[in-house]
Amino acid sequence: NIVWDREAYHTNRYIFPVGFMSKKQYLSAVDVTKRTTYTSEILDGGDTPIVTAADQPGRKFSASSSSGVWKKILDEINCQGVPSKTHASGPEMLGLSHLGITKYIQELPGAEKCTKYVMQRWLDDDQPGKQADLSVKAESTDGDKGSVTNGHDHD
Repeated sequence: NIVWDREAYHTNRYIFPVGFMSKKQYLSAVDVTKRTTYTSEILDGGDTPIVTAADQPGRKFSASSSSGVWKKILDEINCQGVPSKTHASGPEMLGLSHLGITKYIQELPGAEKCTKYVMQRWLDDDQPGKQADLSVKAESTDGDKGSVTNGHDHD
């Protein structure tokens, strides 16, 4: 579900659809000697989205941003004496930076109404039947276009 009328649910690079779920294997915040599956979901939290990641039933991490959730998880892992990252990209950890996910989300009804989001156009969009080229172009509303791959700007 695209929440286009609340700016916290999209940026220029990502749309955070309510109900989006993903799974990620990572070190357990409960037992750092093991890896666990984190299930993340974007929930409707009013003015800001709530993202939860659970590494065990009944245990959830939540914050007002996806990066905030992963910061809490990394802090707990680090507190247990295991050197780990101190920061992780929430959109990347949720899978929102994956080109296939980006393409699918921006094609959902209402995505075009997200005022801050810069729509990406795949090079094969005008050639039906061809295998997708993972290169994309960012389309700016002011007519300025830049090359983008993997959802990241390159110099």
